[in-house]
Amino acid sequence: LTLGTNNIVRMTLFNNGTILMGNTATPAGYRLYVETGILTEKIKVALKSSANWADYVFADDYQLQPLTEVEKYIREHKHLPGVPSADDVVKEGLDLATMDAKLLEKIEELTLHMIQLEKEVNNLKEKNEVLTEQLNSK
Repeated sequence: LTLGTNNIVRMTLFNNGTILMGNTATPAGYRLYVETGILTEKIKVALKSSANWADYVFADDYQLQPLTEVEKYIREHKHLPGVPSADDVVKEGLDLATMDAKLLEKIEELTLHMIQLEKEVNNLKEKNEVLTEQLNSK
């Protein structure tokens, strides 16, 4: 089924269920291809299960990577661990649901690091107060 205007095909619905808007073939594994992009006010991405979301970061057995290891990885690979490189995104594109979950994972990891740092700072403040009191009492 084709739809068009002014003798120009604008949209094609193929018998396999794929839809094409534009002149480029719909890539394998996808149902819809819109040449030159889509403008929308809202996109809702649904997940098949909660396992595809980043709440696992807050599990008691989650192994938070030390910042020294993150720094080493960044120096070597020039991107965050677990996040695709710019070259990978250019080559493969990105899945919005997967990327949003990955970005949330990184935010949650940063939050855990900040909580750890705040505890360390508060501990150091307490020690500093004790030492200051000891010095002032002499």
